[in-house]
Amino acid sequence: SGTIRPDKIVGRDDELQRLRTLLKSQSVTIEEFRRMGKTLLVQKLEYLSVKNDESNKVIYFMLQGVKDITELTDVLLDTLREKQRLGLLKVAWHGVKSLYNTFKPEEVKIQEVTFKLPEFGTKWKDALSACIKDLAARTRKDDEILTLVLDEFPVMLWDWMENGKAQDAIELLDLFRNIRINLKEQGHIRFVVCGSVGMQVVLDRLRREHRYTGEPFNDMTSF
Repeated sequence: SGTIRPDKIVGRDDELQRLRTLLKSQSVTIEEFRRMGKTLLVQKLEYLSVKNDESNKVIYFMLQGVKDITELTDVLLDTLREKQRLGLLKVAWHGVKSLYNTFKPEEVKIQEVTFKLPEFGTKWKDALSACIKDLAARTRKDDEILTLVLDEFPVMLWDWMENGKAQDAIELLDLFRNIRINLKEQGHIRFVVCGSVGMQVVLDRLRREHRYTGEPFNDMTSF
């Protein structure tokens, strides 16, 4: 029947409450068959967090179709800037602007920053880390949690593998794990990962075809 506006998604109250409880202490991967409503669940989680001004501030990202790491960083930054414009975040972006100015020495406004420029091709880890670290240093209330929902994250990684970018997928998974662990309590940041391809399917392929030995999600609980 097509897409459903978040304010029209009915029910899911018990699931939402269980998910909120988990996010108080850790990040979460959502595992379920296709067409069972994973996306609707996390979209309603975001909608209610804004509508009710909940202490868990949820931001939803759709990552299907993101072609590479620099585009991923721009998608994250663009969405976060929009949330800040709407008054949902208070972030100074000192790290992002400092990194950007090392390559573009003229002073720029945060709205003008993009990491798709050629000079950032080898600096994607610095760019992504700066973005999340600036989020951790945001102005917040003591009990506030910031949850970043990465919808279709596994599909994005699968597409990268299909297009010869398996090494980028591996490096991104390892970086995300380090970011989650290092900033979990400092910035009270949580991640939710879900998608129409299960994360375990992606990891199994990386282990079989690319000898990947990492455990990038062993600090997250499965929901």
